[in-house]
Amino acid sequence: WPEGVPRLDVDALCAGAAPAAFAELDDIDPAGLAYVIFTSGSTGEPKGVMIEHRAALNTVDDVVTRFGWGAGDRVFGLSRAGFDLSVQDVFGTLAVGAALVLPAPDALRDPARWAAQVEATGVTIWNTVPTLMDMLVTHAEARGGRLDTLRLVMLSGDWIPTTLPDRVRALAPRAAVVSLGGATEAAIWSIAHPIERVEPEWTSIPYGRPLRNQRLYVLDDALALRPDHAVGEIYIAGDGLARGYIGRPDETAARFIAHPRTGERLYRTGDLGRYRVEGDIEFLGRVDFQVKIGGHRVELGEIEAALLARPGVERAVVLAVGEPRGVRRLVAYVVASAPAEASDASDASAALRLSRPGLRRDLAGAPTVELPSLAADAARWHQRRSVRRFDAAAVAVESLAELLAELCPLFAPDRALPKYRYPSAGDLYPVQAFVAVEGGRVAGLEQGVYYHDADRHALRRVADAAPDVSWHHPRNRAMAAEAAFTLILVARAAPVQQTYGPLAEGFCHLEAGYIGQLLMERASAVGLGLCPVGVAESAALRARLGLAEGDRLVHALVGGRPAVAGAAAALDAAALRAKLAETLPSYMVPYAITVLDALPLTG
Repeated sequence: WPEGVPRLDVDALCAGAAPAAFAELDDIDPAGLAYVIFTSGSTGEPKGVMIEHRAALNTVDDVVTRFGWGAGDRVFGLSRAGFDLSVQDVFGTLAVGAALVLPAPDALRDPARWAAQVEATGVTIWNTVPTLMDMLVTHAEARGGRLDTLRLVMLSGDWIPTTLPDRVRALAPRAAVVSLGGATEAAIWSIAHPIERVEPEWTSIPYGRPLRNQRLYVLDDALALRPDHAVGEIYIAGDGLARGYIGRPDETAARFIAHPRTGERLYRTGDLGRYRVEGDIEFLGRVDFQVKIGGHRVELGEIEAALLARPGVERAVVLAVGEPRGVRRLVAYVVASAPAEASDASDASAALRLSRPGLRRDLAGAPTVELPSLAADAARWHQRRSVRRFDAAAVAVESLAELLAELCPLFAPDRALPKYRYPSAGDLYPVQAFVAVEGGRVAGLEQGVYYHDADRHALRRVADAAPDVSWHHPRNRAMAAEAAFTLILVARAAPVQQTYGPLAEGFCHLEAGYIGQLLMERASAVGLGLCPVGVAESAALRARLGLAEGDRLVHALVGGRPAVAGAAAALDAAALRAKLAETLPSYMVPYAITVLDALPLTG
């Protein structure tokens, strides 16, 4: 019996109790319904997938046998019960007499507490989506931690970064790292690939080969096999297939089909793939508008339908932003029911802006090569936008903290210098950030000027006075007066001049530009708006910041909560998110909702 584990004699505890009526295992019909698990649906209604005992047992038994699960294992149960990875966690553990280690409910997104629990309980098996393992590894790397107890790391449900397996093995040298894949409609997984050497030229981890009693095919539109390297749709067959969708016979008939020539029952996954010459299948993405968020399959149309059901929403578009083979987040764009008033474009500079003077119209007759058109992702354009009107409400200090966190470096035990999210000439990183805050405009911060200590992610107050609009160009002063804060970027130019001489000032301005772009792309996701305004040399401002002689003022941005004009003001993005959270699972609630006067037109 394992040391330190209390032992309870169940027979003794139940002595004298009335016998309960238990079903004999022989009475369980292999074709009986084991569970129903729900996935996202494009019409706004989730689809309940009916999994039979035979299908679930086939996958669970194969996995515990294939990867040697045993009574001495401890499995970290990080997946929620509504996510099908939990089926393996629970029933795989019960099947072999292993122990299931469950994190506290408030620790489900806290890698520091995962790491402590893994070490304290001797967890040997990890089974999650790649994002969660990446969070654990990143935490351990930053703090010099280890994951030596792990012997098996199972990753599934989303793209696996090609660098992640080696990062895992560096912290858990005895761990086998395995990629698994499939569909909820085929009992958790249908395919696996033990990840050994990751070749430098790989852009993704191979999907793998089918599990026991399961078959995967890459077929064309006529359901004929595709040759090696030719792209087709992935179909699953075998003992893992679900019975269908509960109460949705039409949807079941559309996705679970019989092959017209062989009669074999197939599930049409909607995934694209191709055969590699060594026999593995390579996963290439989706044929429809489904996306994977944290391992969950999400129909964007279901979220759009939920938004359109809210009063005051006329149009809605939901997008998954981020790298296609990396971490992605949902963002939503909504248009209010009533049209917003037209903006006043009568100022003297409007004609100049509309003329788009940066275009080289003199090259219209030059030889031209048309480049392939790519699908326009409007979210990428709206990630960076200038906001010139600010709401009077106070900014949450948490929002400001999330924004400034973009400037914090990552410390790693194997690096002499920390890693930043933007480049710097010579790795000198001379540009520093100051925040000037109006009284009462940032909740939890007193009026004054603060230096952002990026290493500690802390604000150090250097002056008590409020921001002064005289710091800004006369055209920007009204906007600056509305803003909740001003971000001022200062370069300690002397070290750069020692290395680059007369080029130093240009490199400092480049670094400030990288920082500004990073902050502006992050701002909308944390409910803030920024406007770059530049900054002019001012003795009063230099004194306020306590700058040395060689320090240079290189850039400034004003920020706050964006003001919403016209009919869009009736829509509150935070309230919309709260309402969605009442009806949708958390992974389907958009990370950010932006209210627009109109959706952009794209070709």
